Amino acid sequence: MPQIVVIDPNPETRAVLERALQAQGHTVVSLASLEQTSGPNGTSIETRPLKLRDIERAVIEEALQANHGNRTHAARQLGISLRKLQYRLKEYGVLNQK
Repeated sequence: MPQIVVIDPNPETRAVLERALQAQGHTVVSLASLEQTSGPNGTSIETRPLKLRDIERAVIEEALQANHGNRTHAARQLGISLRKLQYRLKEYGVLNQK
């Protein structure tokens, strides 16, 4: 099952959503875990949330890797059409991932 990222500014609502999704067996990733908190050698750097575009690209690349480059299976895992996946791959410049 793909990971689900819950982005909600209200911590109470976010917690309820995360618990409900976890109860259904989904893997939930908090936004805080997607922020970069330290640089090389453990040096502290300013944290910044990743852009949705960066998260989407990373999830697509992960799905392709998990499915050994099979775009049809990756699209099915992501819950999107093959055509949409191909459009995103072209948009993000991800080509011939195998």
